[in-house]
Amino acid sequence: MMFWSVITKTSEKKDYTVTNTKWHPDVLKNKERNIYLMPSKSVFKYIFASGLLFIFYSCSKDEYYTDYKTKEKQILETNDNNKDDSDSSITLFQSKYIIAHMGVHGNGVPENSRESLIKALELNIYGTEFDVRQTKDKMLVICHNASFHGLSIANSSYEELSQYTLKNGESFPLLEDFLKIKKEKKTYVRLIIELKGCVVSDLVQLVDKYDLQDEVDYISFSSRYCNELVSLGYGDKTYFLGGNYSPAKVKDLKYGGIDYRYIVYNSNENWIDEAKALNLKTMVWVVNDVEKIKEYIQKEVIVTTDYPQKGYEIEEAICKTNNQ
Repeated sequence: MMFWSVITKTSEKKDYTVTNTKWHPDVLKNKERNIYLMPSKSVFKYIFASGLLFIFYSCSKDEYYTDYKTKEKQILETNDNNKDDSDSSITLFQSKYIIAHMGVHGNGVPENSRESLIKALELNIYGTEFDVRQTKDKMLVICHNASFHGLSIANSSYEELSQYTLKNGESFPLLEDFLKIKKEKKTYVRLIIELKGCVVSDLVQLVDKYDLQDEVDYISFSSRYCNELVSLGYGDKTYFLGGNYSPAKVKDLKYGGIDYRYIVYNSNENWIDEAKALNLKTMVWVVNDVEKIKEYIQKEVIVTTDYPQKGYEIEEAICKTNNQ
C-alpha cells in the first residue's frame, strides 16, 4: 500500500516547496530531478479509520478478555476432569507374591525408614515388611535391631532414642508414623508387621485406631506372640517365622500360614504342597536370587526380598507369559 505522494521538481514544471518534510526525512535525489515524499490523502483516511478501531477495541477488550479467561478456565476444568477419568482407566499390574523386606531401601534410603515405606507403597506389590519394638515408656517404634545408636530400645525412652536420626536425617520412626502414611496413601500394598519385643495388645490397639486391620498381616518368630494374636481374633492374619513347625501343626494352632526361610523348604520339600493342601498361606524369606524368586512365584509362594522392584518385574513377566 502506498502511503506517500511523490512530488517532483523538473525544468518543465513549477517549483514545489515541501514544507512538511518531517513526515519523511529522507530526500531522494538524482541528476534529472529532485524527489520528495510526503503523506497522501489516503494516509489520513487510514489514520482516521485506525482511530475508530482503537476506540472500539479499548471499549470492548476488557469484556472480551474476561469472557476469554472464563472460557479458558472452563476448558482447563474439563480437561482436568477428563484427565482424571482417563488416568483411572489405566490399570497397573498388581503383584500378589512380592514383599519388600524392610521397605524399598538402598541408594541413600535406609531400611525401615518412612522413605522406604513410601517407596514400597508406590510399587504395587503384595506388601512391605518392617519390625516393631517397644521402648521403656511403651512407645511402639520401627527398628530391626534391639538397639539404636548403641542404646537398648527396651531399656530407653523414646526421648532418649530420638536424639539420634536415621542416615537420611529422619527422626527415629514410630509405628504410628507408618500407619498414618499407609492411611494417607490408600494403596493395596499390605503392611507386614514383624513383632519383636512388644506388647501385642498395644500394637493391635494402635492398628485398630487407624482402622487398618484388613490391610495388615502379622509375622513373628515367637509362638507366644502368635498365640496371643490368635486369642485376640487375628489368627488368620498371623504367620509363623520359626521354621520348626510342620504345616499340620501350624494349622492346629490356628495360624494363617507359614513364612519360613528358603533353606527350611529345601530341607522339607513337601511342606509347600502340604501347606497349600491345608489352605495355609505360604511365604518365604529372604530371597534375592532371580531364579529362586521366579521358582517360588511359579509355585505361588509369596516372596520377601531386598529387591522388590526386580521381583515385581519377574512376577509381571510370568503373568504375561501365562496369559499368552
